[in-house]
Amino acid sequence: LWTLIEIRISLRSRQHSTRFSNMRSARPHILATLKETLATRRNSRVRIVGGRIRTISDILRELVEAIQRGEIRARNTRITIYCVDSDFVVTEMQRAPLHDSTAFKSLFAGYAALIQQFVTELHSYNRMPDLLEQGICFDVVFYRCLPWFYGYLIDHTNLFWGLFTWNAETEDFDGPRNPCFWLTEGSEHFGDYYGWLENRVDLFELTGTRPSGNPAGTDSASAAR
Repeated sequence: LWTLIEIRISLRSRQHSTRFSNMRSARPHILATLKETLATRRNSRVRIVGGRIRTISDILRELVEAIQRGEIRARNTRITIYCVDSDFVVTEMQRAPLHDSTAFKSLFAGYAALIQQFVTELHSYNRMPDLLEQGICFDVVFYRCLPWFYGYLIDHTNLFWGLFTWNAETEDFDGPRNPCFWLTEGSEHFGDYYGWLENRVDLFELTGTRPSGNPAGTDSASAAR
């Protein structure tokens, strides 16, 4: 079975690039790529950047359930999720000429509550026996800038990413509904895009904050890389 999976990965890695209309359309491919990476690679590193991380949490929940059902056998994987610092966004946007700044503040207060709920769930995975046995670890970083991209940087072999845009009508940031691009290791300009976004994520590591509950050894930028 794993030989077939490895063949599929090899075939996908040959100059593969795809544009999806939104992240929802890309979701099955993101999940399949995460499963294959965890099942076939050792000491892998996955870095996921989002805004409110609602869609990301759904994908990771499915991944964890697949591990618990025994569908994949992972080996030492660290998954770091980067989500927006809601308080920073509210403070930053106070200088913008919003039509309803009170509604914007209330909206992001709701997002903050949802994010905390997701963070608690992500941290709970670190106590699951199946994940502990397979060396799978989740940690979270709050980045302190306005959201401008989302991405799945998967162990330097696959990159799913897209842009956040400002919606003047709803006065909110659109992310997952925007186009999602998939680049694999062998595709043109993969190294350029992966390296560029990885550099931004490194900056999030340096300037972001970590919630209590992160596993030991992830409280510094060097440890989280």
